[in-house]
Amino acid sequence: MSGDSTLLWLFDSHHMRRASVAAFLSGWTRTENVNVRQVSAVDQIAPSRAAQDHNPSDKQICLLVIGGASFADPYVTHRVPQLMRHLGDRPLVVMADNSAPHEVQRAIALGIRGMISTRLPADVALAALKFMIDGGSHFPHETGQVHHSAGLNGSDMAAEASAALPAAPYNSAETVDQHGTNVHPDLTPRQVDVLSSLRQGRSNKEIARVLNLSEATVKIHVRHIMRKFGAENRTQVALMASGNGAVPGSQQ
Repeated sequence: MSGDSTLLWLFDSHHMRRASVAAFLSGWTRTENVNVRQVSAVDQIAPSRAAQDHNPSDKQICLLVIGGASFADPYVTHRVPQLMRHLGDRPLVVMADNSAPHEVQRAIALGIRGMISTRLPADVALAALKFMIDGGSHFPHETGQVHHSAGLNGSDMAAEASAALPAAPYNSAETVDQHGTNVHPDLTPRQVDVLSSLRQGRSNKEIARVLNLSEATVKIHVRHIMRKFGAENRTQVALMASGNGAVPGSQQ
């Protein structure tokens, strides 16, 4: 458990469903030092930077549960912008039953931080939520591209089910850090750390140990980095970051 705590506003107007999600999160919240506050109205969420309600150094995130509703439903199209205005710079994440491609595109268009599908395995959903608390974005892959094979474990599903917001094509001359590594400008600080380890040839398991992350979270980071670089595999990412360009046909 880290020393920093997170305040998670759990928003759902359906009381029983909200209580069920809170119960699902309970063990994980204790481990990750997350304080959950259940709310059913926007005005129940403290105004941004309300020092009297929380420690200003604490992270905050809002999880909106919409169940089987569509992102095109009036309730959702009204509630999401309303919440985002109230939250300010605090991220909004939505938990939904429907993760069809058109629903994912609507979610992205609304500008939310990420979307968690209730079809995900529990450990993958929790890893995705932690990833977003730490500043990342997570959206389900298009249905046809997600492998639901029983042969995949939770960590593999995290990598297959994760997708970042579309990024501009990578230009190797855009940004170079102090170590000579080409860094995509949209990478988060944690993704820069993961990228540095990729360049050193470390496996996901080794990266997880070095950065004190779960292997599932590392796989999410690697997938996002690959998408931002426009790379087909981790080898191409490492070569791009080294300024050597991609190697067509190389295998992960």
